[in-house]
Amino acid sequence: MKRLLLLFCFLCMLFISVSSESSKLGKYVVITFSSDIDKHCGIKNYHWIIDSDSLSDRVVYMSPLYLAMEDSILYSFCANDKIFYSGRTWEGGYMESYVKRQNEFLSVILKYKRKIMNMKVKLANGKTENICIYATPIMADFVTCNSCCDNKPPLNTLVYILKEDSEFYYDDSFFKDKNDVEKLMIRYNFIDFRKTFESYSGRVAKIKEW
Repeated sequence: MKRLLLLFCFLCMLFISVSSESSKLGKYVVITFSSDIDKHCGIKNYHWIIDSDSLSDRVVYMSPLYLAMEDSILYSFCANDKIFYSGRTWEGGYMESYVKRQNEFLSVILKYKRKIMNMKVKLANGKTENICIYATPIMADFVTCNSCCDNKPPLNTLVYILKEDSEFYYDDSFFKDKNDVEKLMIRYNFIDFRKTFESYSGRVAKIKEW
């Protein structure tokens, strides 16, 4: 009986700890664009992110989500100097544990993704590109920084990168409200989702305005 009581107390403490951690995390929706334009390389995914609370605003913005942070110097620049050097290779040592964490985060995104839209785009060469758009509501904590590249000042494109010590969870409360799906019915063709780290007008990509 005592063992059962101790086990029950432990599970309660664990639940409280997880709930407390979750309450500190921001709520977002990761938008994944899957394109079949390159038949040789197969399906390619591009990831963007939206603040869940902003979906009811008159103007909605979407930012690039960077999931390949392998260099400690690049991460340090973003976290401390608020600049992300797009396309730049540094030699600051690889963050193997963080790369593993990023891959786990990506696994959550892909595991719980939900298709919200299909697009067909007619290309200049006459071929058709099929694009599937998925949404994954998540809870996590990020660092943000402005994209930059060699010999240019920081751009207004805000890049999101998972914080090194952040927990992350699938937000199972999001799709319980049917209006949440309607909020995601946005004109995603307004942007070129491949230009993840190139310049856009405004601080991030504007995808809805009433």
